[in-house]
Amino acid sequence: MNVVLIVANILCVLAFLLQVLCVALPHWFSVNNIYFGLWEYCASVSNDNYVCRLYSRGGITVEDYLAATSALEVLSLILLLVAMVVGILIFCFKYIMPLYIVAAILSLFAALSGLIGLIVFGVEYDEGNSMDGDNLHASFYLAVFATLFALIAGILFIVAKPKSAITSFETL
Repeated sequence: MNVVLIVANILCVLAFLLQVLCVALPHWFSVNNIYFGLWEYCASVSNDNYVCRLYSRGGITVEDYLAATSALEVLSLILLLVAMVVGILIFCFKYIMPLYIVAAILSLFAALSGLIGLIVFGVEYDEGNSMDGDNLHASFYLAVFATLFALIAGILFIVAKPKSAITSFETL
């Protein structure tokens, strides 16, 4: 049993789950009890009661950097989903090298997409909000860990490739 492959798959699944949460939750940053996500914002109406609205329905224009971050993070999510499926297929077809390479490339591109999304968000967030009390929140940090796990999974898929792997599908 290839332990490195198992760890790569576990990290890929974890990265996918964290990416789902970071894309779905409205907690990228907050300002005075208003939480902003990639798709919606939630405002406190009383103590622990929040009302959430999509940007399109709440009359708030979506900033370009937020739209770019959303697109990059969703791309990362899709790439991780496909990498996860390919990673599971490797267990069925252990000695086919292209599957290891495909899983590695998908994971690494997911990490790159997530990293660019984080950089775009971080640069624009820092420009306008550095000293006025705004806070980055859970979804941002979930995206950081999802990106890190996707990067490590991509590297491990390469390391997990057996030396006796078939180099193409034509030799089957």
